[in-house]
Amino acid sequence: MEIVWGETAGSSDVNAELTSNRLAGWLHRMGALALLYWTLLGLFGPLFEHPGRYGIHDWDSHTAHRYLPLLSLLRYHEGPWWSPWFCGGYAAWGYSEGAASLVSLFFPAYLWLPIPLALRIEIVGTTSLGVLGAYLAAGSYTRLPSIRALVALLFAINGRWALQTASGHAWHLYYAYLPWAVWLFERSLRGASRNATWAGVVIALMIYAGGIYPAPHAALVLALLALLRAGTDRTTVPLRRLVQTGIFAFLFSAPKLLPVIDTMTRAPRLLDSTEFVTPQQLFVMLTGKVESFGHTPPGAGALVYGWHEYGCYVGWGGLLVIVAGLFLRTSRRGLAARVLGVGLLVLGAGSFHELAPWSLLHKLPLFSSQHVPFRFLFPAVLFCGFAFADGLEQRLRGILSAVPFLELALLVPVWFVADDLVMSGRGVVARAFAHEPVRVTADSAFHHSRFPPVNYDQPDWAAPVYLGIRSNVGTLECWTVPNDFPRGARAVADPLYRGEVFVSGGKGEATLASWTPNSARVSVRGGQAGAMLVYNMNWDPSWRANGVSAVALDHAVATSLRGGDEVIEFRYRPRTLPFGLALAVLGLVAMGGPTALRGTGTRVLRSLAIRRRQTG
Repeated sequence: MEIVWGETAGSSDVNAELTSNRLAGWLHRMGALALLYWTLLGLFGPLFEHPGRYGIHDWDSHTAHRYLPLLSLLRYHEGPWWSPWFCGGYAAWGYSEGAASLVSLFFPAYLWLPIPLALRIEIVGTTSLGVLGAYLAAGSYTRLPSIRALVALLFAINGRWALQTASGHAWHLYYAYLPWAVWLFERSLRGASRNATWAGVVIALMIYAGGIYPAPHAALVLALLALLRAGTDRTTVPLRRLVQTGIFAFLFSAPKLLPVIDTMTRAPRLLDSTEFVTPQQLFVMLTGKVESFGHTPPGAGALVYGWHEYGCYVGWGGLLVIVAGLFLRTSRRGLAARVLGVGLLVLGAGSFHELAPWSLLHKLPLFSSQHVPFRFLFPAVLFCGFAFADGLEQRLRGILSAVPFLELALLVPVWFVADDLVMSGRGVVARAFAHEPVRVTADSAFHHSRFPPVNYDQPDWAAPVYLGIRSNVGTLECWTVPNDFPRGARAVADPLYRGEVFVSGGKGEATLASWTPNSARVSVRGGQAGAMLVYNMNWDPSWRANGVSAVALDHAVATSLRGGDEVIEFRYRPRTLPFGLALAVLGLVAMGGPTALRGTGTRVLRSLAIRRRQTG
């Protein structure tokens, strides 16, 4: 008998097959990643042709929200809690979209780069994260890199992404975190429970980034996904992981979320939302190409809003993916994705009936502050893509195992879909930043004005709040805060203007000694006891005067004088911030699990024992 060391009969054929499979898999992955890179480069290349230009439409306000933390930290050495430049003064940290760059992966870009360039880095960075997150999440449904890339591109590069980017809806960028939350949640169902905690971290980052729609939608999607997976898998594990995700999302976002809740209780922003789309309009939304921002494709019919709130172009290839995802036979996991995708599509159709899903959901807290239900089409495309990927995997598994290099052929139709999406969105993105740089001279002393002293070369639909900040002038005629928020600040040109600080209802002379966005130090001479010192700024319950809660006088910040000469310091800090920070610290400790909690408790007890011995 002949013995061949290291081999058995036919092992060379097996090794050759394994080598062939590895090579095909490697080429497939590299091809898919190269396709994703080419798509991102093709879509966003025009953004960097004029890197100094500013964005159109809503970009001015979102630029202001991102510039404020830099100004507060670097010039005034304080947190971005209050913005005196917004509409007479507003709780920047307590506004859902306010100070969005502070707790962000992109804060270093804003810290080290010019603002226009940092905005572009955030756009490309979030889109890249969305593509990568969707690619990873699709891996729960298929092993095929090309199909995972297809799902990622339909989600993150569809026409809605380009339209929302052009419109300046910077909060829309943070739908990019949705697939990451889904991916981590799916991983937590396979035994790694810590991933549910990380899913909570992702949702918290959405909240910090001003994701007024992405964060609630992500929470709803995870809740529905957990219910569906609990039903298909016949286990309570998804529900337990959902609770874990929710707890940590709340703990980690508490420093921001609690001030936002505090603000919204006084200005809840309740909106009517009776809009809906017909099947014909839905078809055009998915297949109607756009050439520029403001363009509406034929067949769209009468619209309530501009096309940027409707368009979600996926093309005929993407439409085929969505339809096939609804009918292909899938695994139980794919079935949950399909049901969720259909549910989100129906939600995205709006209030077509009094018992329509959106009509009912809109009655609930938080969702009653939202409108434009067509935004649900964005996550709907993602989950329909998951269902398609799962169904295609079931059908092609045997064929591709027998002929591994056939996988590479799948890159061809995916490339055509990607090229179609790039050609549709490139022109829209190219026109997103059209305002030339503006020379701004900052006033030495802050004051309020009805309109900012400078505007863009081509004035947009609203007064430029960002340019007002750069001018050190508060803009009263602005839309950055809810319309029903009471305003007490007055412009210098207002006949009722009496100064940035003044005494009302008695004698006294007030002088503004020093000023920062969060504070005003006032010297009062000859003040009459009981008279009111007024600071020309919108009142908020978190304003304090010498450590005591300030009061509202005609909606402006005020406090009562003791009489004589005195110095009063008005200071703003969100009243819920300390509690929120304590909750975030608790979340960090709890993130380590029971072992970390026990270790922390042991260290605390040991330090107390040492202190007791030292004090005798």
